[in-house]
Amino acid sequence: MEINNVEMSKIRFSKEANARIGEIERDCHGLMNSIKEEGLLQPIGVIENEDSTYTIRFGNRRFIACKKLGFKTIDTIPAEGDLTEVDLIIQNLTENHHRKNLGVIELGHGCKALQKQGLNTAEIAVRLGMSKSAIQTAIELYEIIPVKHRPVVQFQTSKNRNITAGTISALTAKWIAKVGTRFSLSKSDIEKMFDYALAREIPFKRVSIIGFLINQGMTLDKAIKKSETYTIHELSIALENDERDTLMKEYNAKNFAEVMQKMLSKKISSLIVTRKMVNGKEISQ
Repeated sequence: MEINNVEMSKIRFSKEANARIGEIERDCHGLMNSIKEEGLLQPIGVIENEDSTYTIRFGNRRFIACKKLGFKTIDTIPAEGDLTEVDLIIQNLTENHHRKNLGVIELGHGCKALQKQGLNTAEIAVRLGMSKSAIQTAIELYEIIPVKHRPVVQFQTSKNRNITAGTISALTAKWIAKVGTRFSLSKSDIEKMFDYALAREIPFKRVSIIGFLINQGMTLDKAIKKSETYTIHELSIALENDERDTLMKEYNAKNFAEVMQKMLSKKISSLIVTRKMVNGKEISQ
């Protein structure tokens, strides 16, 4: 493997990396400390340009960390053959994904850049070796999460879904995205929900309650305020189909969730019963 030592001043970011320098610079302190103590253990990958400058193909964070540490030169590995902008983005995303520090926001940003280069969701999934649904989710979240909240969305949560102080869990972010999309909320309303989630460090179930209340006809402000008086209780019921059909007929209900709502609403005035959606259709639950 050929390794060349190149002046920092001759190295440039790719177009895709230039658009997200702020994101790349986040959390560089740990990497800076590691490089300061152990040196740069892995060179960055570059492409040599016609004007004798170089474009980074992987290792953007390492380059920034070294630059912040005052490095004048850096070890590089030259790329073999001609690489397109798509190749650069794919390699950057793949490297970060294998190192297990690729967040959904960064993935979504990269996938959007690939879409601009003409790739569709299925093609991006194949190139990255990821599922189509994962790619689509990353893109949707990247588009709906306000810019100011992207740095605080915590996408690697613990199994018990604890929320680190000063962050919003991935699950909460996904529920805000769902509620925003389902009820066609404005950008300002979605931002208001993220502000509320961040200030209160609320779990995703609180967001689902807000969605349920909006579905009941409340405004977002009222739903947010009212949601604090609700809790969610889950119940699974197994019964034979003929029993279900009999109850639905008796209560003139379209699905079993509506049966439960009518049966319990006599006792619980504030009851909200959800309907389960499968393949876009509402079914009994």
